[in-house]
Amino acid sequence: MDVEEKFPVVDVTGIPEEIGAQHGKLLKNRIHRVIEFYSDVTKKLDEDGRESNRKYILNSARNFKNIIHAYNSDYSVEIESIAEASDVDPLWIYAINSRSEIMSNMENVSTECTALYFKNPRILGQNWDWAADFEKLAFIMRLTKPDGHKIIQVTEPGMIGKIGFNNSGLGVCLNFLHVDEELKGLPIHIILRAMLDSKSIEEAKDLAKNVGKGRSGNILMGDKNGKYQDIEFGGSEVYLLDAENNHFVHTNHFLKNEKLNSKPELLLSSFNRYKIASNLAKSYRTQSLELMKSILLDDTDSELPICRKYIPGRVMEKVGTICTILMDLNQEVMHITKGSPHHNPFTKISLN
Repeated sequence: MDVEEKFPVVDVTGIPEEIGAQHGKLLKNRIHRVIEFYSDVTKKLDEDGRESNRKYILNSARNFKNIIHAYNSDYSVEIESIAEASDVDPLWIYAINSRSEIMSNMENVSTECTALYFKNPRILGQNWDWAADFEKLAFIMRLTKPDGHKIIQVTEPGMIGKIGFNNSGLGVCLNFLHVDEELKGLPIHIILRAMLDSKSIEEAKDLAKNVGKGRSGNILMGDKNGKYQDIEFGGSEVYLLDAENNHFVHTNHFLKNEKLNSKPELLLSSFNRYKIASNLAKSYRTQSLELMKSILLDDTDSELPICRKYIPGRVMEKVGTICTILMDLNQEVMHITKGSPHHNPFTKISLN
């Protein structure tokens, strides 16, 4: 693997311990850089001091470690094998897998990502909007378990679950959502991995309804049979949205319970991206891969576009669309820009 390659494809196979060891060994340098990144940007807005910041992160990770282990000990084995192979404290790998919750609890609010599902062509896709640093840090994992179950996902070094699909034809997308309460539940990225380990959308839906309270985020999942389900996690509540239309759009505000959008002044981009994407999706009778590409790459609104150039963030130096991901669930193929869509063409990567 080229150490500086953008979005390299990394193949891992075996039982949890083997998968984690391969992940940690191959991504060791990037994992260390991710830890440095979150050590610097994940801080309370009223605090200074890198060491106090790191201490807070690790204390938080200790609590999430117990939650993850109680939910699925195989995920703990995988996480701790990543840590051993990359020569880092396991708590840092738990922190990476809980970074959405830790950042939310530290008041590091960010609005990111636009996600869509097209029912007829069975295509699921999204823009991943995050820190520009991850153009050179993120990677594509192809994972094969002993029973033949396969997953392809775009993720962060050290993180075991994110955006992708499996060989059962089930795919998942993620949008950040903010609630005004502390998040203490099973981390959203662990839920994403559990969904990707599921064999059907029904199994994944049941999983989502039974993971308990204490998290925030939106997961849009779809499958190769034309079924989809959107799930909003709103702290103490879980909302399953209607899944009857031919398409579905989600950005970074709550659709089911609008009262949870407590700071609308921070959601102007989300409201605008949702409006533009919904109008574009409705205006075409025929859905296609190319139509989804055109929606996710839309920047006709220069101030609040769907596809975003890098701009200074509240807590990060540069934030914008670091890649666009489309998943053809019938063909088991991912179409991805390895980096900002403004500067990188689509690359086609097969699950097999």
